[in-house]
Amino acid sequence: MKNDYICPHCRGFLNIDKNICFSVITKSGAVGLINLNPEVGNYSFQKHAAFDLIEGEQIDFFCPICHANLESPKLSSILAKIILFDQQDKTEYEILFSKIVGERCTYKMKGDKVVPFGEQQAKYLNRLQFNGNLNIP
Repeated sequence: MKNDYICPHCRGFLNIDKNICFSVITKSGAVGLINLNPEVGNYSFQKHAAFDLIEGEQIDFFCPICHANLESPKLSSILAKIILFDQQDKTEYEILFSKIVGERCTYKMKGDKVVPFGEQQAKYLNRLQFNGNLNIP
């Protein structure tokens, strides 16, 4: 399945080959690039060996094209947001993922439907509002 990942601000493509590329800033002010695996629920990533990320630390994700902060309007302090365009069914989904290093928590959403991924998926589920109704397929 071929998916495209898109910045919700500039609509630029974030994925190259088998990675989704982001610019990130740590709480201590360190900056770097990080490549996430494009398979939703796969938490492998690549970064420069000298760019230290501390388990449990919150980092901020930015579009490497327009430099917009990718914080989610739903839970901006905790989750980042990008758009997934599924080439197979020609549908756009919101992808929300944790900004906490090592936290495995992702949501694939369309309207009032959400598909959670990761070991900590339940952590923020009750804080996501979908017109008072949460529909998990």
